[in-house]
Amino acid sequence: MKKNMLILCVFCSILGYGQTLPGTYSVSWLGNTYGKGHRNPASVEGEWIQNYIDSMYVDKDGTCYTASIWDEGGRTHGVYKEGKCIGNNKSFNFRSSVAGDYRIEKQQIINPKNGQKEWIGVKVAGNGKALVDCGKPVAIAIGTGIYQNKLLVADNDSKQILVYDVECETPRIVERFGVKGGIGSPYKARYNMPASKNAPAYPARTYLPGEYHPLKFWTLTGVGMDSEGRLFVSTSELGSSIRCFKLDKKKRWILDWTVQNFIFVDNASPDYTTDAIDIYTVQERYTMNYKNHAPGSEWQIKSITVDEKKYPNDPRALLWVKAGHEHGLTSAAVRKVYGKRFLFVNGMTCQWPFIFRFDENSDIAAPSGCIMKPHRIYDLKPDVFWLPECPRDGRQYIWRDLNGDGDFQENEYTVTDFGYPDGSAYWVDSKGGIWVSKKNVLMQYIPAGLDEHGNLIYDDSHTQKYEITNIDNIGRVMWQEDKDRLVLVNTCCRDLKGGNIYVVDNWQTSGNRQAKCLGGLKGTNPSSVTVAGDYLFEVGWESRAEVFVTDLRTGKYIGSMIPDETVGGIDCTGWVDIAYGIDAIRRSDGEYIVFVEEDYMGKVLMYRWRPDKQKHLDIK
Repeated sequence: MKKNMLILCVFCSILGYGQTLPGTYSVSWLGNTYGKGHRNPASVEGEWIQNYIDSMYVDKDGTCYTASIWDEGGRTHGVYKEGKCIGNNKSFNFRSSVAGDYRIEKQQIINPKNGQKEWIGVKVAGNGKALVDCGKPVAIAIGTGIYQNKLLVADNDSKQILVYDVECETPRIVERFGVKGGIGSPYKARYNMPASKNAPAYPARTYLPGEYHPLKFWTLTGVGMDSEGRLFVSTSELGSSIRCFKLDKKKRWILDWTVQNFIFVDNASPDYTTDAIDIYTVQERYTMNYKNHAPGSEWQIKSITVDEKKYPNDPRALLWVKAGHEHGLTSAAVRKVYGKRFLFVNGMTCQWPFIFRFDENSDIAAPSGCIMKPHRIYDLKPDVFWLPECPRDGRQYIWRDLNGDGDFQENEYTVTDFGYPDGSAYWVDSKGGIWVSKKNVLMQYIPAGLDEHGNLIYDDSHTQKYEITNIDNIGRVMWQEDKDRLVLVNTCCRDLKGGNIYVVDNWQTSGNRQAKCLGGLKGTNPSSVTVAGDYLFEVGWESRAEVFVTDLRTGKYIGSMIPDETVGGIDCTGWVDIAYGIDAIRRSDGEYIVFVEEDYMGKVLMYRWRPDKQKHLDIK
């Protein structure tokens, strides 16, 4: 026992656990119905919802068996019942493409845009009959209850469940369940949907494109019914979920329970203009209620900002781009520029940001712009270059959606000589200025306005360069506009080991360009940093979701925030190995909200910290 205690103490000392952060903080999360992890994916003590639900089978008693291409924590075959995870059953074999005597006939095609092989359902056939008007079928099931002996088809074209009468000579659709067009369509809900297990109430009103309602689906992956006549629908990729519906006394479908996971290699960005009431991740928008203090109770899904039907080449909807080997889109930064919302999304290894504009009267973000050197996507054959239609001459280009269709055409690329070194710093300010670096020079792309389609205009004629003294290399940059202070780190991308913290005070008021060193980063192998108020927050690889806090006024390390048993302890959090895996805001009431990528159990970790004012840690 003493030997084990000694090892634990040494381990804690290495990671910095010994110094408690002054004030009070709590541990919470967003993006997953359940936040508590466990090292054993079959354990019911760890009720996180898995990363993907690629297929689903529903048993007579309402037990949902699932299969997943990947779950970081190992829950690739989660079993769910009545809104709870009850296991992980790899031995249960099922085929969601077969129901009764019917099956989905599939065909493999090559997507001409990216060269990727794709399987599509071309029709449903059985008993000598064929359903040729079923769109893109991905899963089928035999109905019960009011759909007794009907065939249910999950159609990924209409984003609906098609209900077929297959007993007649020519099968025909007798009902469509769900909103046509799915999440990207507007929807006028004509009745109130009451609160249910794991979900709030949804009143009768009009829901904008992108705005969440239980009857709006996206990437459908499964359908089924139990012996009670409840209907189950699963989705994946743009957010894995199972939704269980039942009929109310007026024979209207309402939600009975749901489980959801929206997060995979993703971090959250607070909207500074709403005091972090709105939070954005790569694909989602959440509404926060900070009056709630139970862990995981603050967040509610507001919108899915991707419409894969309207914008089929949105990289956030392409798994091989978003979450493939490169993890090309992992960290969002929401900014309001010229009164309009834009989402800047950066990749795991410091790829240039991809820019999205929000459609008018909508919560859908359309592909809008990008500044990058087109390159081959790893491990994909034949050679696949991203962006689509991009020149392949090795030069750096600016892509802008010149015709407003959210897609990529050859004439939309412009050469830029501005340059972007590998591992460069990256920051987006409130005016849409993109900050990058090269050695001790800071460079800033400044938008020249909006074009007719609402895209930010970037070009070489609207750039500025600043030489900073007393620092040999600028690897990370954070611009605190409210404090007129630049915060710099001299190591690059996600490999910040050995880096020092620098500040440049009075950047605008006095034109200061001289950096002042505050000392080194505090973790043993840091990967990501951010700033809010008078503090720098830092996370790392082996230190997992521990957040080291440095006072920017003194350079002193003041303590750490550590995941507690609320989320299963620090052992149930993953290495933070993406470059922008932490973000933070000091809210108007003085509370700090700190978001950390937590890939292991599929969520974004959230700390809520109130510094100890008596120790003068938070002087305004």
